[in-house]
Amino acid sequence: MWKKDEGQAGQESIDATPRASAPRSTSASGRATIGPSISIKGDVTGSEDLVIQGKVDGSVTLGHHAVSVGSEGRVNANIVGRVITIEGRVEGDLTAEEQIILRGSAQVHGDIKAPRVVLEDGATFRGLVDMGATPSKSAVTGASSTSSQSKPSEPSRSTSSVTSDAGKPAVSKSGPASS
Repeated sequence: MWKKDEGQAGQESIDATPRASAPRSTSASGRATIGPSISIKGDVTGSEDLVIQGKVDGSVTLGHHAVSVGSEGRVNANIVGRVITIEGRVEGDLTAEEQIILRGSAQVHGDIKAPRVVLEDGATFRGLVDMGATPSKSAVTGASSTSSQSKPSEPSRSTSSVTSDAGKPAVSKSGPASS
């Protein structure tokens, strides 16, 4: 029996080697984290998802990747990403390809631009919201030939201004004039 256990112990050490290498491949294609004790002054760029729990002053540009500002995150920067989720504090403009989510603990002061925007109950936001889709080439061509009221050099877009002071939200919307 002693030899049988010894054989299993040797087998466990062989199995441990592949397990140790598995997290390396996952983290390389996964997401990076700026921890709560990290402070960055400057531009943050990259080609993977990012979670910010620390402090960033500058800009955060991750194009086609997700950016999350955790509950401890403090960002004084413009953020560009595919999906942006905010739980902490942000002073700066947010621009997302797909969606911006402001969780209940979020405090944002800046404009947001994305096709989809989620504001959870309790989120504090001051700025403009632009949910206008980027016009396609055929839509621009068709709009200039069929509409005599629109100026071809000025694309129409809808904007919303959402402010929340002392828990009293006020929403005002403006859009293209209709006849």
